[in-house]
Amino acid sequence: MCVKFYVNAKTDRKQILNDNKARSGIYFLFLGRENVINGKIYIGQGLDLGDLNKGRLTRYYHNSYLISKNRGNSILNRAIEKYGHDKF
Repeated sequence: MCVKFYVNAKTDRKQILNDNKARSGIYFLFLGRENVINGKIYIGQGLDLGDLNKGRLTRYYHNSYLISKNRGNSILNRAIEKYGHDKF
C-alpha cells in the first residue's frame, strides 16, 4: 500500500500526476487546509490516476471537464469551480 499526501492540488499538480501515472487506486480530496472550509471530503477511484490524456485525476484539472453538463455536474466539480484547486 502506498499513501501520498499533497498540500495543494494547484501547486502540486505536476507531482500528483507524475506520482500516480499508470497507478490505480483510491483517492481522497479534502477541501481546505485540514479541511476547515466545510468539513467535507471526496473519495474516488480510478485505474490510471495520472495519465495525461484520460487519467481520473487529470480530468479535475481541465475546465471543460469541470463545467461539462455531460459529466453530471458533480458536487466535486462544482466545489473545484467555487473554491479553486488551491483549496484542495
